[in-house]
Amino acid sequence: MHDDLGHSLSLVALDLGRLELDSTLTPSAQESVGTARKQLARAVERLGDSVESLRVGAAPGLPRRDTVDALIQRARESGVDVEVTSTVDVPNLPEAAHNPLFRVLQEALTNASKHAPGLPITVEIAGDGAYSSVHVRNPVENTAEFGRGTGLQSTADLLRRSGGDLRVDLSEGEFDLRARIPHRPLPMDPMDMSPEDDIAGLTRARRRGRLLLVGAALVAVSMLAAVESFNWFEARRTVLSEDDFQNISVGNSRDDADGVLPEHELPGEAGGTGECHLYAVTADRFADSSGNRYRICYNGDTVSEVSLISE
Repeated sequence: MHDDLGHSLSLVALDLGRLELDSTLTPSAQESVGTARKQLARAVERLGDSVESLRVGAAPGLPRRDTVDALIQRARESGVDVEVTSTVDVPNLPEAAHNPLFRVLQEALTNASKHAPGLPITVEIAGDGAYSSVHVRNPVENTAEFGRGTGLQSTADLLRRSGGDLRVDLSEGEFDLRARIPHRPLPMDPMDMSPEDDIAGLTRARRRGRLLLVGAALVAVSMLAAVESFNWFEARRTVLSEDDFQNISVGNSRDDADGVLPEHELPGEAGGTGECHLYAVTADRFADSSGNRYRICYNGDTVSEVSLISE
């Protein structure tokens, strides 16, 4: 979609660029063509962003850099007569309120420009900390024909599900739009979702489920690694090297044996005759000698047994 449509739009932008340089055009016409070319370039960029969002499954929304001020400015550059008054700091609105506000104004300006071209548009924005309100008015000609308004309807549905509302009235030659946007949207009721929302929610739930499984696996692996590390550390403290083992013989004194034996020994029953102690041959669980043990026994203060126990 991006390659095909993007290519076609780029060709249109190229044609507009050549037309912009046409010396036979008046300065105002050249300026209008230049504005159209820039808007088309931005549309191609937005198309790329949308395709990327579809590809990676990103949550729908608007890039934060596309501000309400930029939207109004682009409308004015296109010749729309729009007057805006605001009692709130729009750029610092919560993200949850900024995107719906942008969408409401975008739909309202598009609707007014389409059905009442050239007529003035008035926008009033206010807020009380919990909600932002938008009031858009513009006169309409008696001959204006209005369609189904799917853009405004989808925006109204979006606001309703989040705890806001949008109302539209067309009477006495004026189009009147009022929207109330919550700064903290309510959780969406699953029974109130459209099929598209339901599918999107299922997709997100599956993605969260996969992340939870991966997280659980990582926790399990981390715990196993911690246990293995502890076991390796404990086993390492009981390792008797082969050279030291060879230096211990039956008949040696306990003091001589203690001089080469590790400070810690393996737990468990050592067996043998007399006072016996077990020591690890290696701490490497993957070595062939893993599990083998050295047994050193005493009869009083004298070494009575020196043996290797293989498993």
